[in-house]
Amino acid sequence: AGLGFNHRSATIRAHRAVIANRASDVRLSPRHGQARLRARRLGGLFNTRRIDRGPWLFVTEGFAGTRAAIFLVWFACCIWSNLHWVTQYEYKYYWTQLTHWSAAVELLYFGFAACTSYLAIFSSVPDGLGASTPWFVSVTWLLSAIVPVLSFMVCVLFWA
Repeated sequence: AGLGFNHRSATIRAHRAVIANRASDVRLSPRHGQARLRARRLGGLFNTRRIDRGPWLFVTEGFAGTRAAIFLVWFACCIWSNLHWVTQYEYKYYWTQLTHWSAAVELLYFGFAACTSYLAIFSSVPDGLGASTPWFVSVTWLLSAIVPVLSFMVCVLFWA
């Protein structure tokens, strides 16, 4: 009871084993017996790169690609916003608008989210147990908490 079992790292190992098509490498607690069977089924019968369940969005390459696409679309929106502002007003007043600040923070979040997804799926970044969590994951978590609140504030202040 003192050592415990880290379910998060076991789940990450299971997903990576399925991705690498090495279902025999999956070692989970008895509580995760279903996930072990599911990983064996996916790794043995199908040659997919799919995480153990979910719609197409959670296919690993699709998930990273979707996040990258969202970042690129939002980057284009921010560029358009800058160019549109410059044609009507002086740029020195651009950063006086809360909408522009929130767009910049959202762009930062989408960039970190895309980078984090890519590194988690395609690189050999450590799983990040406790204090060894990579710094960019912590930044992504922080921004993922800030962005919805900021977006809600801008919406309420605009329509109020």
